[in-house]
Amino acid sequence: MTIIAAANSASGRVIAIGDTNVFANDTEDDFPGIDDYIDIMDNLKLLRNIIDW
Repeated sequence: MTIIAAANSASGRVIAIGDTNVFANDTEDDFPGIDDYIDIMDNLKLLRNIIDW
């Protein structure tokens, strides 16, 4: 489970993600048939939403 927090601040926006691999590449065979963590579950959708935010 990954914990994510986001907030608006006086200087902009802040996001904290409690996972070092959520957008990383090379799953090191943890997930057969999937090469990158970005392709697991909704990680790519999450990244796109963060960028759009």
